[in-house]
Amino acid sequence: MRIVLLGPTGSGKSILAYQIAKKINGEIVSADSRQVYRYLNIGTNKEIFSDIRTHLIDMITPKEVYSVYDFKKDANKAIKKIESEGKVAIITGGTNFYIKSLIYNIDYSHSTINPLLENKSKEELWELLKDKNLTFFNNLNNSDKNNIRRLKRYLSLDLLDNQKPPLILDPKYRTYSIDIDLEKIKENIEYRTHEMIKKGLIEETVDILDMGFSEKDPGFKITGYSEVIDYKNNIITNEKDLEERINRSTYRLAKKQRTFEKGIKDRIVMESEEIIKHIEKSHF
Repeated sequence: MRIVLLGPTGSGKSILAYQIAKKINGEIVSADSRQVYRYLNIGTNKEIFSDIRTHLIDMITPKEVYSVYDFKKDANKAIKKIESEGKVAIITGGTNFYIKSLIYNIDYSHSTINPLLENKSKEELWELLKDKNLTFFNNLNNSDKNNIRRLKRYLSLDLLDNQKPPLILDPKYRTYSIDIDLEKIKENIEYRTHEMIKKGLIEETVDILDMGFSEKDPGFKITGYSEVIDYKNNIITNEKDLEERINRSTYRLAKKQRTFEKGIKDRIVMESEEIIKHIEKSHF
């Protein structure tokens, strides 16, 4: 059985995944489109556990793109390795589109591009995707949203049609959703943002740019870094406003993640400590 942990940003997924991994001889597979980037550590809240291996972090540079197709291929490879060593794969992260590709076993590798899409601009493709399936569009990461060919491929997939039969959950995955109050999430987000800035988010961003990367690179479209870029360019004029902007963006993301979770059938909703007990009792 593979364990999937869902929860909005600020719900404590990473720490919970670590605690579970320690108890059941597991390893973590990160389903986070931000943590695949090297060098972007503070702003992605990248947890590095010295005694538990975490897969699919630090995969690419900030100028590269990483798609849901890439994730599913790499995640399946990581899961196979984990299970070949007699361990349990624990999949967690904030990119719901990634998680959906696994638990519903969606194949994004084959689709015929609709010729009517060939001359469409990125913005036109966005609008078409929103019309076809707004939830799907909202769950795309920045790499997906800015890759025109990928957008055309997604628009050509029948599975995006809201009138199609529902997807079937892969029985190899047991999915848990962290039960946590939205006010507590908001409190956690505000604390984390304050700590990120105190730890050097601004300095980290400048250091990465000094390595030769561009403000327009995909890695800097991430919440936190995009606001720091605006701060650096005097669009945001002080650190207090920077912190508030990051909080607002992160809280919007958390609400979107919460909405996604409600669409996952058979998910088990529990508080963190209860999830640990349930996994120990039921499966291991």
